[in-house]
Amino acid sequence: MKITVAEARLLKNAVSKRLHELLSERNKNAFVEFEKDEEYIKPDKSFEELTKEIEKVRSHYMAVKKALAESNLKNTIEWNGKELTIVEALELVKELRDESDRLISFGNNPIIQRSSRGIYDSKTIYRKALFEPSELKKAGEKMRKEANRLSILIDKANFNTSVELEFADEYQ
Repeated sequence: MKITVAEARLLKNAVSKRLHELLSERNKNAFVEFEKDEEYIKPDKSFEELTKEIEKVRSHYMAVKKALAESNLKNTIEWNGKELTIVEALELVKELRDESDRLISFGNNPIIQRSSRGIYDSKTIYRKALFEPSELKKAGEKMRKEANRLSILIDKANFNTSVELEFADEYQ
């Protein structure tokens, strides 16, 4: 079944959720408690059945991850006059967001700050920013917008690219 990369990302989450459910169910069904000379009720699914289902779902999860990875390496977007693979673009978005957060954090500081060392030290210490906080904050906000624009381009590419996953309808 052919689905978009955006749908495959959602499918990956659904498969992961199903895998965790099965692991939890197997943990719950692995043992039964009963008193001596009492009958016990076997769970609906045996340990072996659940293990087989887990193996199947794990193989689906790996297939989705592989399809996404291949797509992210193969497909490209245009950014600032350069062609970037989706992998590169995703990493760039992460780096831009991290750096914008740092710049905004620096920009939220006053240019000069006065503080005391402690109650027994009467010296006043000044801390001066070696940059213009308001300008740095603006630069960080601009960088955050750039990251958001790049993220939108990635999303568009993910909606316009397809991958083949035969089992996709099992989780929808």
